[in-house]
Amino acid sequence: QRCEIATTNTWGQALYLGNYLLTILGWAFATLFVAGYTGLIRKNT
Repeated sequence: QRCEIATTNTWGQALYLGNYLLTILGWAFATLFVAGYTGLIRKNT
């Protein structure tokens, strides 16, 4: 069976939104890490 979050109460909605927020932040930081590691982003001084 699949574990589902009950979004009918306040805590369930907060967990649901928090899950998406953390997923988006994870992808953003992973993208920045890869871009920095490969040298796609360079600092002009």
